[in-house]
Amino acid sequence: MHADHRACIDDIIDLNNVRYDTTGTKELTNTLKQLEEEISRIDRRVAENFKLNDECKESCLTEITEYTKKLHARLDLLREKAIENVNVKHTRNNNNIRAVEKLCKEAKERIMEKCDLIYDMSHKKNMNAIFL
Repeated sequence: MHADHRACIDDIIDLNNVRYDTTGTKELTNTLKQLEEEISRIDRRVAENFKLNDECKESCLTEITEYTKKLHARLDLLREKAIENVNVKHTRNNNNIRAVEKLCKEAKERIMEKCDLIYDMSHKKNMNAIFL
């Protein structure tokens, strides 16, 4: 039988004449234990990284939520100010338009009165009163 060990790959092994190598076994066991301890340390770091990653995610989501709330509050405030400005402008425009409308009505009434006066005077043949 051939062994698959590096040290004796080309050697033929007699299974009846096999000796137990205590030192080699102990060294191999120690190396495996050290490897296991290193893997355990890496496992702990991996677990810590998972936890840190989750904490970072939660922190970021919380900050995004808070920032979104601030943005919404700011937008609501700006919207309310814009609505208020539109209403103020509308009221001011309405007042100005009503004033112009009133002036137009008054001017129209004066014109109609003058037209009526001219019509009455021209029918009465009192042209001198028209010029006064």
